[in-house]
Amino acid sequence: GRLAGVLGECKSLTHLDFSGNFVGRSGGETRSAGLVECKSLAHLNLSNNNIWGKEVGKLPGVFGVAHLDLRCNSFGAEGTQMLAMVLEKYKVLMHLDLLSCQIGSQGAGILWGVLEKCRALAHLDLGNNKRGGQGARRLTKTLDKCKTLAHLNLSHSEIINEGAESLAEVLEKCTALARLELCTNRIRGQGAKTLAGGLQKCKGLVYLDLSDNNIGDTGAAVLAEAARDCIWINTREAEVRKRRTRRTKRMRRTGTMGRTRRMGRSEGQGGQERRGGGGG
Repeated sequence: GRLAGVLGECKSLTHLDFSGNFVGRSGGETRSAGLVECKSLAHLNLSNNNIWGKEVGKLPGVFGVAHLDLRCNSFGAEGTQMLAMVLEKYKVLMHLDLLSCQIGSQGAGILWGVLEKCRALAHLDLGNNKRGGQGARRLTKTLDKCKTLAHLNLSHSEIINEGAESLAEVLEKCTALARLELCTNRIRGQGAKTLAGGLQKCKGLVYLDLSDNNIGDTGAAVLAEAARDCIWINTREAEVRKRRTRRTKRMRRTGTMGRTRRMGRSEGQGGQERRGGGGG
């Protein structure tokens, strides 16, 4: 209560980092009351605070906050529903971090409806929330309404091929999107090929992360072609596989593949003989 009163008197406070303080355990409503009085507050970090379930509804609705960091709080479906109600009070929100908040597919359906009302939203981090393909489909219905979204993180979300295909359908409408993170989502070859079609229409994209998806040679080649205009593309697997495929085709064309293999075996046998001779 005393802290809330002090914060309420800080009329010029613009940046508050209150991460790692476990405010969700008790007294969340009292602290929120104090923060609501901070009319100048623009940056609020409440990450890693054990905020979950109904406690999420006690988060402060500070009108002027543009940067809200809530990562590493175990919201769950109930907490996500409360969060959707709170977010409606953030009229100028530009940066929202919900990494590792246990939102899931059910919570995602609740959240998307309010996100489309965040007209200034430019950065959305929803990584590591295990929404699956169904949750990704719900997201795509909202993305085309987020006209200012420039950075979207959906990594470690198990969106699989189904989610990748849904995402491909809406990428053309995401005209402001510059950075897209989709690493570790179990996107395979077919999903990658469909996604490539959407990426070709996403003209403003400059950073794409598709690492650790096991997309295969065919998917990698199609993606590499689709993303050739990207300034910085992080597709480690795609690039490695594409180079490997080109090298294999070149070796087959020149007839050097068999010779290279024989040379490798000969060198291995020679090394064993040298080691054997040294032992004598």
